[in-house]
Amino acid sequence: METLIQTLIQAGLLSDTQAQVVRYDRELHPEMSLGEILALRGWAVEETIDFFELLWEMRHTQPERKNIGQYLLEAHLIDEEQLEDILAAQKHDAWGRSLRFGEIAVLKGYVNQHTIHFFIEHLFPDQLHATNKTPFARTSLTSRPTKKPTPPRNTATSKETLPQKPPKQAPPKPSKKLLNRQAAKKTNPQLNPPKKPAFNPEEAFATSFDLMNAEDFDPKQL
Repeated sequence: METLIQTLIQAGLLSDTQAQVVRYDRELHPEMSLGEILALRGWAVEETIDFFELLWEMRHTQPERKNIGQYLLEAHLIDEEQLEDILAAQKHDAWGRSLRFGEIAVLKGYVNQHTIHFFIEHLFPDQLHATNKTPFARTSLTSRPTKKPTPPRNTATSKETLPQKPPKQAPPKPSKKLLNRQAAKKTNPQLNPPKKPAFNPEEAFATSFDLMNAEDFDPKQL
């Protein structure tokens, strides 16, 4: 059972956490098969587990190869309707990039990319060695957002597009009321209050000195 679990993990059909749960379930229910436990958990169908347990080694060692779609169909990873849908998309070149069967299956969400890579690596290794890269390089490249070309810099254009400083605004004109008041002050001097004389410290000290030296000054009067 452990070999089968490792194969399912490598095929991207079982995670490490799910594998631990399956081992625990098998200890509690040794009478149940791995396919039954996974089916009850909703993680896989029993036919998929039977394929990897009974037919995978034989398909892996056979010299003649079928289409990858036939292997996915045999493993119950896709159904007949999904198979026809992928073949139709591949025939009509719906994406305009001449994608392969496995790439279209991943794009349509029928099979995950890890599982397709596992099948290609073990059943069609020549496709990997021919390109020396993952078969999904085109899919990953085309899914990336393309950068918009930056326009060439033009000094004349850039100066025109730069925000200009707002022109200086003239101070507001005085109202008629204020102008009439200013004219009245000029014509009638009584409206202008007399200005207070500025403070002179020398005169202040001189006055204090004269008081101190006065003959009739009596300090008791303070």
